[in-house]
Amino acid sequence: MERIVVTVVMLGLLFGLSYGAGMATKSGIEIFDMKTDVAVVRIHGAIGMPTGMFSTGAITSEEVREMIDEALSSPMVGALVIEVDSGGGTAAETELIAKEIERARESVPVVAYVPELAASGGYWIASEAEEIFVSPLAMTGSIGVYSQFVNASGLYEKIGIEMTTIKSGEYKDMGDPSRGLTAEEEEMMQELSDYVYLQFVDAVAENRGMTREEMLPLAKGAIFVGEQNVENGLADRVGYLEDAVARAGELAEIENPRTIVIEQQVGFEEMFMQMSSRITGSLLSGTLSSGWRIFT
Repeated sequence: MERIVVTVVMLGLLFGLSYGAGMATKSGIEIFDMKTDVAVVRIHGAIGMPTGMFSTGAITSEEVREMIDEALSSPMVGALVIEVDSGGGTAAETELIAKEIERARESVPVVAYVPELAASGGYWIASEAEEIFVSPLAMTGSIGVYSQFVNASGLYEKIGIEMTTIKSGEYKDMGDPSRGLTAEEEEMMQELSDYVYLQFVDAVAENRGMTREEMLPLAKGAIFVGEQNVENGLADRVGYLEDAVARAGELAEIENPRTIVIEQQVGFEEMFMQMSSRITGSLLSGTLSSGWRIFT
């Protein structure tokens, strides 16, 4: 008899907990969802490429995707703060990272925080968030693109190096440091740069609720500091990380959110591989069309 009573009581408790947790969705009760955390995802460093031969301070779209997935895999995380500290990098990788943040916004509110620098591609990434917080002396802007080609023909001639190039097409060796660009090649590169530039401008304009015409005066490569960003519409508020976290929690309807930090982890083996790759890339520069990159 005692076992029967205990069983009935336990079943009653389980039913009550299930009901209270919102398992009875047919009655219009939402599924229980206890969100308590805001995850700070740190996107620091040059985008898509190391900043120097022996530097590993680069961030890629794959790493950003892994960090965002790690954050969203927690049932406790209800919002993200993207902490951006970057002066930009390759245009293609910047756009891929922007898409990762756009994907995150489909699941949770996303707020950006700029502690020091979100210039060029760094700003493109930050603009993907619903709101942008900048510290009082943070710099953003530098909206634009560029590409560079080294003309070392004079140096080659001075030290007696002669380059023989066998190519399959007229433009295949464009960017080879043993010669300069022709006028036609410069025109081609300008057209490419202009195309990528307008993609950049249109993306940040849409993200900030502006038209292309409204964004163009701000997209001449200029840098803006702190409150200037709020005044010109490139940011929403001046504040600090805790302010961005509080706002993200507010958007997610989380009271007194806890903060967890997710950042890029580079082990010794990965660091060694990155340095080796960078050294090899430097040695082969010019022979593998390295000048074809367009940077934000």
